[in-house]
Amino acid sequence: MNWENIGVLIGALGGLELIKFLVNLLVNRKTNSRKNDAEASGAEADVDIKEWELEEKRIADLHESFKIVSEQLQTSLKNGARKDEIIEEKTALIRKLNDKIFELQNRLIAKEQILASKDRFIDWLKLWHCSKEKSECDNRRPPQPIPMRYDPPVEMNGGAVKE
Repeated sequence: MNWENIGVLIGALGGLELIKFLVNLLVNRKTNSRKNDAEASGAEADVDIKEWELEEKRIADLHESFKIVSEQLQTSLKNGARKDEIIEEKTALIRKLNDKIFELQNRLIAKEQILASKDRFIDWLKLWHCSKEKSECDNRRPPQPIPMRYDPPVEMNGGAVKE
């Protein structure tokens, strides 16, 4: 091949621009390689920065959710504490009323015992006691050969015990 054919071939393929490109490719291949590496590193850094920002946003959302849940928990705890106070108040009232009922039942039992003692005393008076002369009591029906002794309860005689 002669130089004319080479010149025609170069002109057909792009002329002076092809020469510039080839010279630039040969001269700047290391620089272009570093430039491509820098662009790749920059793209990786951009992806890392976007990932970082996304994680920061997720963390902020989680903090906000945690704050909301914490506030709801505090509200629930306050409501629960108030309900506990109400339950304690009602329990104290129930205990107080139960103590009063117990006291009243004991008083009722004591009164019923006194009433039963009085009823027994009344029965004794009706059946076994004669306030008339001894001779008139002998005609009593049914006859009382051995006088029965009645000891009234302590409540009836004011605490003094008969002997």
